[in-house]
Amino acid sequence: MKKRNGFTLVEILVVIGILLTVSVAGIVSFNVISKKSKERVENKAVERLKAATEVYFSEFEYPKIKEDIYNEQMGYVIYNVSDLINKGILKEDDIKDTKIKSNDTIKVSLGNNKNIEISYPGEKESYLVKPSIVYVESSTVTFNSEWYLSKVSIYNENKEKIDINTCNNCITYKSEINSTNEKVVGSYNVTYSFNKKNYVMKVVITPQQDNVSGSYPDYSGKEEEITVATDGVYTFVVSGSQGATGGGLGGEVTADISLKKGDKLKYFIGGIEGKNGGGKGESNGGDSTTIKVNEVLYIAAAGGGGGNGGTHGGNGDSSGGSSNCSTGVRGSNYSGGSSSSVCSYSCNCSTCGGGCASYSTYDCNCDTCGGGCQYYYDIYCEVWGAGPSPGCGVSCSSCCCHRYSNCNGWCPTCAQYYPTYSCNCSTCSSCDSYYSTYDCNCGTCPSPSASGNGGSNYINNSKVTNVNNQSGRNNGTGKIQITLKK
Repeated sequence: MKKRNGFTLVEILVVIGILLTVSVAGIVSFNVISKKSKERVENKAVERLKAATEVYFSEFEYPKIKEDIYNEQMGYVIYNVSDLINKGILKEDDIKDTKIKSNDTIKVSLGNNKNIEISYPGEKESYLVKPSIVYVESSTVTFNSEWYLSKVSIYNENKEKIDINTCNNCITYKSEINSTNEKVVGSYNVTYSFNKKNYVMKVVITPQQDNVSGSYPDYSGKEEEITVATDGVYTFVVSGSQGATGGGLGGEVTADISLKKGDKLKYFIGGIEGKNGGGKGESNGGDSTTIKVNEVLYIAAAGGGGGNGGTHGGNGDSSGGSSNCSTGVRGSNYSGGSSSSVCSYSCNCSTCGGGCASYSTYDCNCDTCGGGCQYYYDIYCEVWGAGPSPGCGVSCSSCCCHRYSNCNGWCPTCAQYYPTYSCNCSTCSSCDSYYSTYDCNCGTCPSPSASGNGGSNYINNSKVTNVNNQSGRNNGTGKIQITLKK
């Protein structure tokens, strides 16, 4: 057998292959080990970052995190890594040779179990704001989409409010309130979904607090006030007071008034003491009964006129009664007028006095004296035949030829006259002023009182609806009946 002195080519190739395989495996292992080493460094840096964030949160930012997270406003807060470095909680060497940069952000949020969660990197996102609890009274709310969406708001990353109508139904909700229990007293959850997060709002339906409805028949002589506890439309029946001494009946107004929670409702029940406008006299006029809301007069039910026979309140003029010697007091504020008082007056009188107080004289029964021609002058005249006088140039009736129809040449005419004057007069007298006559020898006659007139109902038509306005409906003092419409 022939002895070999070296390796065959195949053997050499096999060895080279084995060496290459070992080399590649070594390189891969080194890279993996190096990568894992870097990951461990990065992870430790992130852990140090989160630990520093917890310290920063606990020592410096707890009030902010409590406000923004626990009250479920943003749902998170954002810090910069530089905040931690500036506070000395994190060292720059802690993040040296890592991917963490000083301007990176960290987000702190509230987990499902109400525990604090720290995320790095922390990215801002839009968020939903809602009240944690909403209290409503039964029968005062319509639970529809508009109501639910009115309870929430959306803000973008820069805390700028977003119009819900422009986010294309980005909010959905699921409510435990439905048509069968929407007026049932109790506590219900409403879950809103937005940006892949759920937000829970609690709705507490409380019993309806109607502190307005009821009868108000008691006269107190002053204005009373109620702060309305429940929104709603209320039906008011308001009656004015009857006049005193069997006077005219009070007017009545029925109307609906819309009231809001917190409105100041003021009312004055009318009586017969003249404390709300009734005229004061022998028999006082009935006061009006008034309704005000936030100092605005809505209704005044008129009082009746005072005295037996007084006219009813509702469409009267509030005037007082008038007799021979007395007039009652006019009512104000839509109330009735009083009756006049019982009195006496002069009667069955004679007429005395009269006659002329001063005289003057004047001429009377005179004759007329004087007159005639004072002097003459001549005018030319010719013989006149038929037609106009040739000497006068006019008809003879205005010419001297009328008197001297046969003259030839000149004839005289009167140039100036003496005036006439009064003569042989008598003296007469005339009365310049007179004494007036007066009553005398009078007797005394009694005058009974005269009843007053009722007032007129007032209705503020811009504030009330479904009005029924009536006269002469109520006897006794005023009344108010209020009912909340369902």
